Amino acid sequence: MKTVLLVLALALPVAAQPAARESLIPVPAPQPPPPAVPAPRAEPEPRLIPADTTVPDWQARLELARILSYLKRYDESLADYQKVLAARPADTTVRQEYARVLSWSGRSKDAVAAFEALPADTLDSESRLALADLYVADGRFDRAEPLWRAHLKTTPDDLVVKFKLAELLSWTKRYADSLVLFRELLAARPDDTQLRRRYAYVLLWSGDLEASAAELKRTLPPQ
Repeated sequence: MKTVLLVLALALPVAAQPAARESLIPVPAPQPPPPAVPAPRAEPEPRLIPADTTVPDWQARLELARILSYLKRYDESLADYQKVLAARPADTTVRQEYARVLSWSGRSKDAVAAFEALPADTLDSESRLALADLYVADGRFDRAEPLWRAHLKTTPDDLVVKFKLAELLSWTKRYADSLVLFRELLAARPDDTQLRRRYAYVLLWSGDLEASAAELKRTLPPQ
């Protein structure tokens, strides 16, 4: 029987044979995927500012405190100075700036205390002059005078400080010393009418009425 079937199958025309099923295995066979190529490592972005020149937080806050003081926003400025000082309590430069802002804000007693808490040899010229002005405002002329005299030894051409000292000497009735300084001031500023009138007043207080009258007359327009 098997032989008969085989003969019949061979006798059938090719077209009559049933079509072969499509292979379940794709042709050509898939190739294994190529090994994964590692992604290129991202290069870090270049630094715009070198690490050794970056501005630390305390320095940025200090600049902010300074700017706020220039804007006369003293309470905000002082608050930021206090934060800087909390991080840098031994920084005498910051402590002096803080004291000066206290004086600008009208906190005179606090400013004097802040200045006096510093070692005297750490005070810069600006701080010494600020402290001298605070002493004068408080009537402590004996504390202001040595600060001004020390300043004039190193900066003899500071006419503003020389005038302040001349005035202080006149207030303490040291007229001869005061007049010496006024004459030096007038030699530098001979056309300063108000300065000459102050000089005339000191002459008056010293008892030299004739010289006082002559100096006052020089400050008035001719009749």
